[in-house]
Amino acid sequence: TSSPARTPSPASSASGPASAPGGFDRAPLPAGPTTGSLPAVPAPRGLARVFAMPDLHGPRIRVGVLWGLVLAGAFWAGLPWLGALYGLIAAIAALQAGREWRKVGSQPNRLVAALGAGGMPVAAIWGVGLTGAVAIAVVVLALVAALLRRRRRKPFLSSAGMTVRISVFVGLAAASPVLMYRTSIVGALLLIGFVTAFDVGNFMVGAEAATPLPGIFAGLIVVGVGAFAISVLVSVFELEPFADAQHPWIFGGVVGLCAPFGEVAASLTLPAASAEAPALRRLDSLMVAGPAFLVLFWSYLGVA
Repeated sequence: TSSPARTPSPASSASGPASAPGGFDRAPLPAGPTTGSLPAVPAPRGLARVFAMPDLHGPRIRVGVLWGLVLAGAFWAGLPWLGALYGLIAAIAALQAGREWRKVGSQPNRLVAALGAGGMPVAAIWGVGLTGAVAIAVVVLALVAALLRRRRRKPFLSSAGMTVRISVFVGLAAASPVLMYRTSIVGALLLIGFVTAFDVGNFMVGAEAATPLPGIFAGLIVVGVGAFAISVLVSVFELEPFADAQHPWIFGGVVGLCAPFGEVAASLTLPAASAEAPALRRLDSLMVAGPAFLVLFWSYLGVA
């Protein structure tokens, strides 16, 4: 009689190397926590915690080109169209950010955040005063909404603060180009152009890099190339209010230095840098660079 087949014990299977088809031995996979049959994804470390790494998956390049065309059309159509476009993007960005926070247990009011974020660029069509009034209204509405929806053991100030953070960060970023357009069309063209140059360089190089630094440096280089080209134009043609060839370098330098910190600000508006909020990432480079460009333009050039 033949002896019964023996089934190897889990201990013996785990201790020895697995044999691959064809007789070649294969080293066992490292032990660790898994989800289903896939190894757990490690948490981002270092700069990846606050910088969103560019991703080439999906139609991102086509969407970027489409966004550029729509933005150029709104810029050409005039101030109301530019304000409406940025208002729409800001409202969507606030809704996406609120959705991501709700996934981790926070309770921002998405409606108030979207109305405030979208309302600030639209209010910027009529000036700084109305934009500030919308920002103040967001604070009041966020407090009222949090009080009305207050839950036990859930501090309402945390919920209201989250709503304000989303709305004001996103709204100010989107309102900056509109306020700049209202002040100077050439200034708005430079602001949007420099930010776009940084984003292009950052995306094209950063998508293949292991850390955010190569993308940031590439963005700075593209901004520098743009500043050089514009300085040549300023030296040949008079582009009011940029009367000096050094002006493009100054304003381009401000955008180049501030744009990376806009990515950090956007990540602080989200529960994690990797959170899914594509509309917010359309505005992240403006979060610090936009207001800084405005303040420098008004104070340094004396134009308001």
